[in-house]
Amino acid sequence: MKKTIFCGILAAIAVWIPLLLADAFDEFILNADATMAGLVFFGMPFAMLALYIRHNRKEKPDAKKLTVWLLSYALAFLPIWFAFWETEGELIIPQASHSTFFNFNGIEYMFYGFSALCAFAALVLLYHAVVLITRLIMKYRSPHAD
Repeated sequence: MKKTIFCGILAAIAVWIPLLLADAFDEFILNADATMAGLVFFGMPFAMLALYIRHNRKEKPDAKKLTVWLLSYALAFLPIWFAFWETEGELIIPQASHSTFFNFNGIEYMFYGFSALCAFAALVLLYHAVVLITRLIMKYRSPHAD
């Protein structure tokens, strides 16, 4: 169980680092708001799904392990939420212009972990639904079915 928790936290870090690098690329090189970060934001759940499918075919984790992994992944993003509110949104990557009311630089880090998790969970459910439907079709279409 400790390995599952550790892997969930490690996955959260592995998901967060590409977003950080893409945001830095946007701010320092492209001088844009969210070009590369947007690609990473929407592409990462699909990369996570590809890794999940590969892992699922090898190990076949049960629902308890998957739930613990998802929870440890989500809990890994809580320090980012805390840091965001404590620094009034000024996180790692500085931004050229600031708002007068509240600086929302870094808000993507706060929401990214949970939106990527929700998208990944939805894709996993879709994957398992497709696998189940495919197995049922194959079962009833096979000549040996009674």
